Amino acid sequence: MNKKILGLALVSGLAVTVGAQAATVTESFSIAPQTTDLTSTVAPGSTAIGNFAQFDATLGSLNSITIAITGTSTSTSSLVNNAAAASSFKWDSDLNWLFEVLDGDDVTDFGFTTSLATTGGFVNLASGATLDLGTTSDTGVYNISVAAADFSSFVGAGDVAIGCNTLTSSNFTGGGGNITVNQTTSAGCSAEIIYDYTAGSVSVPEPASLALMGLGLGFMGFARRNRKA
Repeated sequence: MNKKILGLALVSGLAVTVGAQAATVTESFSIAPQTTDLTSTVAPGSTAIGNFAQFDATLGSLNSITIAITGTSTSTSSLVNNAAAASSFKWDSDLNWLFEVLDGDDVTDFGFTTSLATTGGFVNLASGATLDLGTTSDTGVYNISVAAADFSSFVGAGDVAIGCNTLTSSNFTGGGGNITVNQTTSAGCSAEIIYDYTAGSVSVPEPASLALMGLGLGFMGFARRNRKA
């Protein structure tokens, strides 16, 4: 009896619990460039809405959620002076971005601005003349850390939708209202979300415990043979 108890005691140290492990899950989407302005209010099927898979709560406990949004714009511009005389003016054009978390009312909207074109200050343009500003490409990036109070919007078995919206601006100083803008603009957006979480504990064999298990099983076998004898 005592031999059996000793053998079982040796086997009982077989497994150890490994502490919780830090891990991450990354999701991303990309919306190809299209003619501006982009709008995510045309639903369903909007071409300006991207989707992330929500975090699977069975993986563990969320520590943080970070989102990186990138907006790219490309614009080709030229200006024509329609006045009867030369005109002095300056002009710039921007693309104002607004991103919406469509599946979470408590998550704050956010955005930035990219540059489409600029004269770089005042210029003088003769009557009937054209100023070719060429093509300008610009990129903006916005990083957001989701507040813990808003995690629930990102957890589940569905998707989190991010809407990409743009508004084009054109600003003149001078020119008498006689400058015509010829402008072609396209824009696209992409995003990446990182779920940082702590995975649950798991039990795995410990090398020393495996050795003890072998000794214990061997001792139990020896005791069984002696009992039969």
